[in-house]
Amino acid sequence: GALLVRRLTRNFRAVAPVTRSVLPFGDRLQAAAPNYTAIRHDLETFVLGLPLISDLGDAAPMLQRRDGRTTALLFRTNGQALVASGRLFELGVAHRLQRTASDRAAPSWISAALSGFESPRIGRRRLMEHLGSLTGRYPLAANDMWRELKVLDRRRSDDVDLHVIAEKIRDGAIPEELNVVPTEPVTVSSIHRAKGLEFDRVVCGEPAVSRVDEVDEGEEARVVYVALTRARSEVYVLRLPDTKGMKTAFWAGGRWFRQAYRGNARPVVAFEVCGSDVDATEPTGASGFDDCDIKETQDYLRNRVASGDAVELILGTGIPSGNRPYFVIHHQGRPIGVMSQAFSELFERVLRRGGVGWPTRINGLHVDFVDAVAGHAAVGAAHGLGVSGVWSRVRVFGLGDLEY
Repeated sequence: GALLVRRLTRNFRAVAPVTRSVLPFGDRLQAAAPNYTAIRHDLETFVLGLPLISDLGDAAPMLQRRDGRTTALLFRTNGQALVASGRLFELGVAHRLQRTASDRAAPSWISAALSGFESPRIGRRRLMEHLGSLTGRYPLAANDMWRELKVLDRRRSDDVDLHVIAEKIRDGAIPEELNVVPTEPVTVSSIHRAKGLEFDRVVCGEPAVSRVDEVDEGEEARVVYVALTRARSEVYVLRLPDTKGMKTAFWAGGRWFRQAYRGNARPVVAFEVCGSDVDATEPTGASGFDDCDIKETQDYLRNRVASGDAVELILGTGIPSGNRPYFVIHHQGRPIGVMSQAFSELFERVLRRGGVGWPTRINGLHVDFVDAVAGHAAVGAAHGLGVSGVWSRVRVFGLGDLEY
Protein backbone atom coordinates (compact mmCIF):
# COMPACT_ATOMS: atom_id res chain seq x y z
CA GLY A 1 0.00 0.00 0.00
CA ALA A 2 0.90 3.65 -0.25
CA LEU A 3 3.03 5.20 2.47
CA LEU A 4 0.98 7.57 4.60
CA VAL A 5 2.96 10.48 6.03
CA ARG A 6 1.58 12.50 8.92
CA ARG A 7 3.29 15.54 10.41
CA LEU A 8 3.23 16.28 14.13
CA THR A 9 2.34 19.96 14.23
CA ARG A 10 1.44 20.30 17.90
CA ASN A 11 3.98 20.65 20.70
CA PHE A 12 2.83 18.29 23.44
CA ARG A 13 5.33 19.55 26.03
CA ALA A 14 4.00 23.12 26.23
CA VAL A 15 0.61 22.97 27.98
CA ALA A 16 0.24 26.52 29.35
CA PRO A 17 -0.03 29.90 27.58
CA VAL A 18 3.39 31.06 28.82
CA THR A 19 5.16 27.95 27.50
CA ARG A 20 3.24 27.95 24.21
CA SER A 21 4.18 31.59 23.65
CA VAL A 22 7.85 30.56 23.43
CA LEU A 23 7.30 28.26 20.44
CA PRO A 24 7.26 30.94 17.68
CA PHE A 25 10.89 31.70 18.52
CA GLY A 26 11.73 28.21 17.28
CA ASP A 27 10.30 29.02 13.84
CA ARG A 28 12.35 32.21 13.73
CA LEU A 29 15.55 30.35 14.67
CA GLN A 30 14.94 27.77 11.93
CA ALA A 31 14.23 30.35 9.22
CA ALA A 32 16.46 30.52 6.13
CA ALA A 33 18.30 33.67 7.25
CA PRO A 34 17.63 34.28 10.94
CA ASN A 35 18.23 37.72 12.40
CA TYR A 36 19.95 36.37 15.49
CA THR A 37 20.51 39.77 17.07
CA ALA A 38 16.78 40.54 16.97
CA ILE A 39 15.79 37.04 18.10
CA ARG A 40 18.19 37.14 21.04
CA HIS A 41 16.93 40.59 22.05
CA ASP A 42 13.31 39.46 21.88
CA LEU A 43 14.01 36.24 23.79
CA GLU A 44 15.82 38.07 26.56
CA THR A 45 13.02 40.65 26.71
CA PHE A 46 10.59 37.73 27.10
CA VAL A 47 12.70 36.27 29.92
CA LEU A 48 12.87 39.59 31.76
CA GLY A 49 9.07 39.75 31.63
CA LEU A 50 8.72 36.45 33.51
CA PRO A 51 7.94 36.31 37.26
CA LEU A 52 11.18 37.20 39.06
CA ILE A 53 12.70 35.23 41.93
CA SER A 54 15.30 37.49 43.50
CA ASP A 55 17.02 34.88 45.67
CA LEU A 56 17.12 31.11 46.04
CA GLY A 57 15.86 31.55 49.61
CA ASP A 58 12.63 32.95 48.15
CA ALA A 59 12.33 29.90 45.88
CA ALA A 60 12.94 27.35 48.66
CA PRO A 61 9.29 26.97 49.82
CA MET A 62 8.18 26.25 46.24
CA LEU A 63 11.06 23.81 45.67
CA GLN A 64 10.44 21.95 48.93
CA ARG A 65 6.77 21.36 48.14
CA ARG A 66 6.09 17.69 47.43
CA ASP A 67 3.26 18.20 44.96
CA GLY A 68 4.36 15.67 42.34
CA ARG A 69 5.71 18.39 40.04
CA THR A 70 9.25 18.45 38.70
CA THR A 71 11.38 21.58 38.68
CA ALA A 72 14.62 22.48 36.91
CA LEU A 73 16.90 25.37 37.78
CA LEU A 74 18.79 26.08 34.56
CA PHE A 75 21.90 28.22 34.21
CA ARG A 76 24.13 29.36 31.38
CA THR A 77 27.22 27.74 32.92
CA ASN A 78 27.87 24.74 35.12
CA GLY A 79 29.78 27.06 37.45
CA GLN A 80 26.55 28.94 38.19
CA ALA A 81 24.76 25.61 38.65
CA LEU A 82 27.38 24.45 41.17
CA VAL A 83 27.07 27.62 43.24
CA ALA A 84 23.26 27.35 43.17
CA SER A 85 23.43 23.69 44.20
CA GLY A 86 25.57 24.54 47.23
CA ARG A 87 23.12 27.25 48.28
CA LEU A 88 20.16 24.88 47.93
CA PHE A 89 21.82 22.36 50.25
CA GLU A 90 22.32 25.16 52.79
CA LEU A 91 18.58 25.85 52.52
CA GLY A 92 17.70 22.18 52.99
CA VAL A 93 16.34 21.74 49.46
CA ALA A 94 16.94 18.18 48.21
CA HIS A 95 17.97 18.08 44.55
CA ARG A 96 20.26 16.48 42.02
CA LEU A 97 22.91 18.08 39.85
CA GLN A 98 22.63 17.02 36.22
CA ARG A 99 25.82 15.27 35.12
CA THR A 100 27.17 15.04 31.58
CA ALA A 101 25.46 12.67 29.16
CA SER A 102 28.72 10.74 28.68
CA ASP A 103 29.01 9.99 32.42
CA ARG A 104 26.99 6.78 32.64
CA ALA A 105 26.58 4.73 35.81
CA ALA A 106 25.44 1.18 36.57
CA PRO A 107 22.96 0.58 39.41
CA SER A 108 24.36 -0.59 42.75
CA TRP A 109 22.22 -3.76 42.83
CA ILE A 110 24.44 -5.24 40.09
CA SER A 111 27.39 -5.37 42.48
CA ALA A 112 25.26 -7.22 45.05
CA ALA A 113 23.94 -9.54 42.33
CA LEU A 114 27.45 -10.56 41.23
CA SER A 115 29.09 -10.67 44.65
CA GLY A 116 30.61 -13.80 46.17
CA PHE A 117 30.76 -16.13 43.15
CA GLU A 118 33.97 -18.08 42.67
CA SER A 119 33.58 -18.84 38.95
CA PRO A 120 33.00 -16.33 36.15
CA ARG A 121 30.00 -18.10 34.53
CA ILE A 122 26.86 -18.58 36.59
CA GLY A 123 23.86 -20.61 35.41
CA ARG A 124 20.40 -19.15 35.55
CA ARG A 125 19.03 -21.41 38.31
CA ARG A 126 21.91 -20.71 40.67
CA LEU A 127 21.88 -16.99 39.95
CA MET A 128 18.10 -16.72 40.36
CA GLU A 129 18.39 -18.23 43.85
CA HIS A 130 20.88 -15.52 44.74
CA LEU A 131 18.81 -12.75 43.12
CA GLY A 132 15.75 -13.91 45.04
CA SER A 133 17.58 -13.17 48.30
CA LEU A 134 18.04 -9.55 47.17
CA THR A 135 14.49 -8.68 46.16
CA GLY A 136 13.55 -7.19 49.53
CA ARG A 137 16.45 -4.75 49.36
CA TYR A 138 16.03 -3.53 45.79
CA PRO A 139 12.92 -2.45 43.84
CA LEU A 140 13.39 -5.15 41.18
CA ALA A 141 12.11 -8.72 41.13
CA ALA A 142 14.59 -11.53 40.49
CA ASN A 143 13.32 -12.03 36.92
CA ASP A 144 13.81 -8.32 36.19
CA MET A 145 17.36 -8.44 37.55
CA TRP A 146 18.11 -11.46 35.36
CA ARG A 147 16.70 -9.72 32.30
CA GLU A 148 18.74 -6.56 32.91
CA LEU A 149 21.94 -8.53 33.49
CA LYS A 150 21.36 -10.16 30.11
CA VAL A 151 21.11 -6.68 28.60
CA LEU A 152 24.79 -6.35 29.54
CA ASP A 153 25.72 -9.94 28.69
CA ARG A 154 24.02 -10.35 25.32
CA ARG A 155 25.18 -13.91 24.67
CA ARG A 156 22.29 -16.22 23.82
CA SER A 157 22.84 -18.54 26.73
CA ASP A 158 21.20 -19.63 29.96
CA ASP A 159 23.98 -18.21 32.09
CA VAL A 160 25.77 -14.91 32.66
CA ASP A 161 29.45 -14.22 32.22
CA LEU A 162 30.55 -12.00 35.10
CA HIS A 163 33.65 -10.85 33.24
CA VAL A 164 31.61 -9.74 30.20
CA ILE A 165 29.37 -7.68 32.47
CA ALA A 166 32.38 -6.23 34.29
CA GLU A 167 33.97 -5.21 30.99
CA LYS A 168 30.81 -3.37 29.90
CA ILE A 169 30.70 -1.49 33.21
CA ARG A 170 34.42 -0.72 33.08
CA ASP A 171 34.04 0.73 29.57
CA GLY A 172 30.99 2.80 30.55
CA ALA A 173 28.90 0.89 27.98
CA ILE A 174 25.75 1.20 30.09
CA PRO A 175 22.48 1.02 28.10
CA GLU A 176 20.00 3.78 28.81
CA GLU A 177 17.60 1.47 30.65
CA LEU A 178 20.35 0.71 33.18
CA ASN A 179 21.85 4.22 33.44
CA VAL A 180 21.19 5.50 36.98
CA VAL A 181 19.33 8.82 37.23
CA PRO A 182 18.38 9.95 40.76
CA THR A 183 14.68 10.70 41.13
CA GLU A 184 14.71 13.97 43.08
CA PRO A 185 11.91 16.30 41.90
CA VAL A 186 14.35 19.25 41.73
CA THR A 187 17.17 19.26 39.18
CA VAL A 188 19.95 21.84 38.93
CA SER A 189 21.69 21.96 35.58
CA SER A 190 23.46 23.95 32.96
CA ILE A 191 21.18 24.60 29.99
CA HIS A 192 23.41 22.50 27.74
CA ARG A 193 23.10 19.44 29.98
CA ALA A 194 19.31 19.81 30.07
CA LYS A 195 18.85 19.35 26.32
CA GLY A 196 16.22 16.71 25.62
CA LEU A 197 14.78 16.82 29.15
CA GLU A 198 11.47 18.27 30.26
CA PHE A 199 10.03 19.49 33.55
CA ASP A 200 6.76 20.85 34.85
CA ARG A 201 8.44 24.02 36.07
CA VAL A 202 11.63 25.78 34.92
CA VAL A 203 13.50 28.50 36.78
CA CYS A 204 15.97 30.18 34.41
CA GLY A 205 18.99 32.14 35.53
CA GLU A 206 18.71 35.66 34.15
CA PRO A 207 20.56 36.23 30.84
CA ALA A 208 24.14 37.46 31.10
CA VAL A 209 24.81 41.03 30.05
CA SER A 210 27.38 41.18 27.27
CA ARG A 211 28.24 43.25 24.22
CA VAL A 212 27.21 42.03 20.78
CA ASP A 213 30.83 41.70 19.67
CA GLU A 214 31.64 39.38 22.62
CA VAL A 215 29.20 36.58 21.88
CA ASP A 216 27.82 34.34 19.16
CA GLU A 217 24.34 35.82 18.85
CA GLY A 218 22.87 32.70 17.28
CA GLU A 219 24.29 30.43 19.97
CA GLU A 220 23.06 32.69 22.78
CA ALA A 221 19.57 32.81 21.25
CA ARG A 222 19.45 29.02 20.90
CA VAL A 223 20.61 28.52 24.51
CA VAL A 224 17.87 30.76 25.89
CA TYR A 225 15.30 29.04 23.67
CA VAL A 226 16.39 25.58 24.87
CA ALA A 227 16.02 26.69 28.50
CA LEU A 228 12.53 28.08 28.01
CA THR A 229 11.28 25.05 26.08
CA ARG A 230 12.22 22.59 28.85
CA ALA A 231 9.07 23.69 30.74
CA ARG A 232 5.58 22.22 30.41
CA SER A 233 3.59 24.78 32.37
CA GLU A 234 5.56 27.29 34.49
CA VAL A 235 8.61 29.46 33.81
CA TYR A 236 10.37 31.87 36.16
CA VAL A 237 13.55 33.95 36.02
CA LEU A 238 16.10 33.91 38.86
CA ARG A 239 18.71 36.47 39.81
CA LEU A 240 22.09 34.82 39.27
CA PRO A 241 24.01 33.56 42.32
CA ASP A 242 27.28 35.23 43.30
CA THR A 243 30.01 33.61 41.19
CA LYS A 244 32.82 36.05 41.95
CA GLY A 245 36.17 34.31 41.56
CA MET A 246 34.70 31.32 39.68
CA LYS A 247 36.82 30.12 36.76
CA THR A 248 37.23 27.17 34.43
CA ALA A 249 40.06 26.25 32.10
CA PHE A 250 41.15 23.47 29.77
CA TRP A 251 44.24 22.85 31.91
CA ALA A 252 41.86 22.25 34.84
CA GLY A 253 40.12 19.52 32.86
CA GLY A 254 37.19 21.88 32.30
CA ARG A 255 36.48 21.91 36.05
CA TRP A 256 35.21 24.95 37.87
CA PHE A 257 37.11 26.39 40.80
CA ARG A 258 36.93 29.57 42.87
CA GLN A 259 39.86 31.80 43.70
CA ALA A 260 39.84 34.35 46.51
CA TYR A 261 41.26 37.82 46.03
CA ARG A 262 43.62 38.58 48.95
CA GLY A 263 46.01 41.32 47.90
CA ASN A 264 48.29 39.86 45.27
CA ALA A 265 47.45 36.29 46.29
CA ARG A 266 44.87 34.21 44.44
CA PRO A 267 44.43 31.07 46.59
CA VAL A 268 42.02 28.39 45.38
CA VAL A 269 39.18 28.18 47.91
CA ALA A 270 36.71 25.86 46.15
CA PHE A 271 36.90 23.10 43.53
CA GLU A 272 34.37 21.12 41.50
CA VAL A 273 34.09 17.42 42.38
CA CYS A 274 32.30 14.91 40.12
CA GLY A 275 31.04 11.39 40.74
CA SER A 276 33.59 9.84 38.40
CA ASP A 277 36.43 11.31 40.53
CA VAL A 278 35.96 8.54 43.11
CA ASP A 279 38.35 5.61 42.67
CA ALA A 280 36.88 2.52 41.00
CA THR A 281 39.99 0.37 40.56
CA GLU A 282 39.78 -1.24 44.01
CA PRO A 283 37.00 -1.68 46.57
CA THR A 284 37.23 0.80 49.45
CA GLY A 285 39.77 -0.42 51.99
CA ALA A 286 41.72 -2.75 49.70
CA SER A 287 44.93 -0.72 49.91
CA GLY A 288 44.78 -0.64 53.68
CA PHE A 289 45.27 3.11 54.04
CA ASP A 290 41.69 4.04 54.96
CA ASP A 291 41.25 1.61 57.86
CA CYS A 292 37.94 -0.05 57.00
CA ASP A 293 36.61 -3.54 56.50
CA ILE A 294 35.92 -4.11 52.80
CA LYS A 295 32.86 -6.38 52.94
CA GLU A 296 31.31 -4.41 55.78
CA THR A 297 31.86 -1.17 53.86
CA GLN A 298 30.15 -2.64 50.79
CA ASP A 299 27.06 -3.40 52.92
CA TYR A 300 27.24 0.08 54.45
CA LEU A 301 27.33 1.72 51.00
CA ARG A 302 24.30 -0.21 49.78
CA ASN A 303 22.18 0.15 52.92
CA ARG A 304 23.21 3.28 54.83
CA VAL A 305 24.34 5.84 52.25
CA ALA A 306 21.62 7.89 50.53
CA SER A 307 21.52 10.50 47.79
CA GLY A 308 21.97 13.99 49.22
CA ASP A 309 23.87 12.89 52.33
CA ALA A 310 26.68 15.24 53.34
CA VAL A 311 30.25 13.94 53.02
CA GLU A 312 33.69 15.44 53.50
CA LEU A 313 37.07 14.65 51.98
CA ILE A 314 39.93 14.28 54.46
CA LEU A 315 43.55 14.27 53.36
CA GLY A 316 45.01 10.77 53.70
CA THR A 317 47.94 10.01 55.96
CA GLY A 318 49.49 7.06 54.08
CA ILE A 319 51.18 6.92 50.69
CA PRO A 320 49.13 4.99 48.11
CA SER A 321 50.37 3.87 44.71
CA GLY A 322 51.15 6.91 42.59
CA ASN A 323 52.91 8.73 45.46
CA ARG A 324 50.54 11.68 45.38
CA PRO A 325 48.43 12.96 48.24
CA TYR A 326 44.90 11.60 48.21
CA PHE A 327 41.57 12.19 49.91
CA VAL A 328 39.39 9.73 51.81
CA ILE A 329 35.60 10.24 51.67
CA HIS A 330 33.93 10.28 55.09
CA HIS A 331 30.21 9.78 55.71
CA GLN A 332 29.08 10.43 59.28
CA GLY A 333 32.69 9.99 60.40
CA ARG A 334 33.17 6.69 58.57
CA PRO A 335 35.50 6.20 55.55
CA ILE A 336 33.46 5.01 52.55
CA GLY A 337 35.61 5.79 49.52
CA VAL A 338 38.85 7.18 48.16
CA MET A 339 39.33 9.82 45.51
CA SER A 340 41.22 8.61 42.45
CA GLN A 341 44.80 9.38 41.52
CA ALA A 342 43.48 11.11 38.39
CA PHE A 343 41.57 13.47 40.68
CA SER A 344 44.72 14.11 42.74
CA GLU A 345 46.68 14.96 39.57
CA LEU A 346 44.02 17.38 38.34
CA PHE A 347 43.56 18.96 41.75
CA GLU A 348 47.33 19.41 42.18
CA ARG A 349 47.53 21.19 38.83
CA VAL A 350 44.91 23.72 39.94
CA LEU A 351 46.49 24.22 43.37
CA ARG A 352 49.86 25.01 41.75
CA ARG A 353 48.25 27.77 39.70
CA GLY A 354 46.82 29.24 42.90
CA GLY A 355 50.16 29.01 44.70
CA VAL A 356 48.83 27.08 47.69
CA GLY A 357 49.48 23.72 49.32
CA TRP A 358 47.07 20.86 49.86
CA PRO A 359 44.04 21.48 52.07
CA THR A 360 43.40 19.12 54.97
CA ARG A 361 39.69 18.87 54.18
CA ILE A 362 37.19 19.55 51.42
CA ASN A 363 33.70 20.32 52.74
CA GLY A 364 30.32 21.11 51.22
CA LEU A 365 30.06 17.92 49.14
CA HIS A 366 27.15 15.49 48.94
CA VAL A 367 26.35 11.97 47.80
CA ASP A 368 24.97 11.73 44.29
CA PHE A 369 24.23 8.00 44.54
CA VAL A 370 25.93 4.63 44.97
CA ASP A 371 26.73 2.85 41.72
CA ALA A 372 28.36 -0.41 40.58
CA VAL A 373 31.87 -0.18 39.17
CA ALA A 374 34.41 -2.65 37.80
CA GLY A 375 38.06 -2.72 38.79
CA HIS A 376 40.83 -5.24 39.40
CA ALA A 377 39.06 -8.60 39.72
CA ALA A 378 41.95 -10.23 41.56
CA VAL A 379 41.78 -7.59 44.29
CA GLY A 380 38.07 -8.17 44.84
CA ALA A 381 38.57 -11.93 44.92
CA ALA A 382 41.38 -11.62 47.46
CA HIS A 383 39.06 -9.75 49.80
CA GLY A 384 36.09 -12.08 49.61
CA LEU A 385 33.97 -10.28 47.00
CA GLY A 386 34.16 -13.05 44.40
CA VAL A 387 35.72 -13.07 40.95
CA SER A 388 33.46 -10.62 39.11
CA GLY A 389 35.60 -7.53 39.73
CA VAL A 390 32.40 -5.56 40.34
CA TRP A 391 31.59 -3.71 43.60
CA SER A 392 29.73 -0.69 44.92
CA ARG A 393 31.19 2.82 44.97
CA VAL A 394 29.87 6.11 46.32
CA ARG A 395 29.70 9.04 43.91
CA VAL A 396 30.05 12.54 45.38
CA PHE A 397 29.52 15.93 43.81
CA GLY A 398 29.51 19.64 44.41
CA LEU A 399 31.69 22.73 44.65
CA GLY A 400 33.88 21.68 47.58
CA ASP A 401 35.15 24.30 50.02
CA LEU A 402 38.86 23.86 50.77
CA GLU A 403 39.91 23.95 54.41
CA TYR A 404 43.60 24.65 54.99
